[in-house]
Amino acid sequence: MTGVLIGATHEDAERKKAAAADAGVPQERLDGMLLGDPDSIAEQAQAYADIGIEGLTITLPDTDDLETIALVGRTLAPVFA
Repeated sequence: MTGVLIGATHEDAERKKAAAADAGVPQERLDGMLLGDPDSIAEQAQAYADIGIEGLTITLPDTDDLETIALVGRTLAPVFA
């Protein structure tokens, strides 16, 4: 299980990280999340797949953002297909 902070760009993801920190998410939790643009998130997830993990259970700090949910789905689905 891991958290995902994904944005269209790495800068967008960093802004989401800052917003989550401002909302009280502990720094150690933020530091353990996958962070970045779709290509970066896919590369990070691929590292899990490469060692035999067949899927991830994820948390998103911005669960009310349907665009983010769709983006993370489009990003991770090919890795674990």
